[in-house]
Amino acid sequence: MENAGLAHSSQKLYNRVLVVQDLSVKMDRKGRPYANFRGAFTDRKSGKPVTIFAQALGSAYERVKDHLIEGQEIRVLGAHEQRAADPANGISPTRSFRIVKLSETKAKTPAQLPPATSPVESHTAEPAAQDTAEPEISEEQLATPEPQAPSVVPTGAFAIPLPAASEMFE
Repeated sequence: MENAGLAHSSQKLYNRVLVVQDLSVKMDRKGRPYANFRGAFTDRKSGKPVTIFAQALGSAYERVKDHLIEGQEIRVLGAHEQRAADPANGISPTRSFRIVKLSETKAKTPAQLPPATSPVESHTAEPAAQDTAEPEISEEQLATPEPQAPSVVPTGAFAIPLPAASEMFE
């Protein structure tokens, strides 16, 4: 039991979302609390529901104890282990999932976010009705084109101004 709480650096850690079932909190020989429960999840390969024996020991228990509620999902990081048989203490050989810590959720990038379902509505006040009468423009003003700013063609670090079209063909 003392070695079960030690982290083994060679073990592969897995993220799991487990549904807590059959939760029991007990004390070890040294008086430290630990939790045993059945964790239900869906297997990715087969798509079938799977129930595994899960344990939270020592500091891992302290991290997850507030989230261990019967029937609630808990997102954890842990390792799959083969428990050794100890007939003297009534322990049969079985696989277990040793919880290391709560799993952090990844921040979603904009590509992963679902698309907006409706356009954003503007909640600005309507401007007061204004006089919409346009000023009159004489035919002489329409016939005379307004002067235009010269065009600029970027060329690397320098910009070369070009003459207006009317100046080019005179």
